[in-house]
Amino acid sequence: VSGVDAFRMQRLRPLTESEEHYRAIVENASDLISTVDLEDRLTSVNAAFERILGSSRDELLGRPLADLVAPEYHHLLHDALVSKLDGSSDRTRYDIEFVAANGTRVPVEVSSWIIRENGVPVGVQAICRDVRERRAAEQAIHDADRHNRELIESLPLVTYEERWRSEEHTSELQSHHD
Repeated sequence: VSGVDAFRMQRLRPLTESEEHYRAIVENASDLISTVDLEDRLTSVNAAFERILGSSRDELLGRPLADLVAPEYHHLLHDALVSKLDGSSDRTRYDIEFVAANGTRVPVEVSSWIIRENGVPVGVQAICRDVRERRAAEQAIHDADRHNRELIESLPLVTYEERWRSEEHTSELQSHHD
């Protein structure tokens, strides 16, 4: 190894270590992370994307993203890409549902942006957050609120009147006492 080659290797080592570091972050993220080319074909996916959709990386790469998205959300994918490409937005955020290999729908929040090489758009990168647990919690809160409302509405009006009279009587007694 010549001195020039050793010097290059020494200069490239931090870049290689940095790339490995970021690759490990992406690969170990709990959010689904992917890239697609401008023809909307998957070019990379992380482990969470594979696990949550129930397909291997080999099964996913090269596949149209639209194949994995519920049909009623296809227009959102298209609109988001157009708005990024025409410059009206740098990033887009929207909600869609993926359809996993077993047919299960997976609601996600998507944040995506254009990938550029030498200033030219070549694809899109996206981070998708699985919101199933949050949606279940929101539904539980909604159900509890509805139950509480029904319970309150079923209480006899007398309960409120008696409490009001009791409070009114207490304040009258206190004012006479003062």
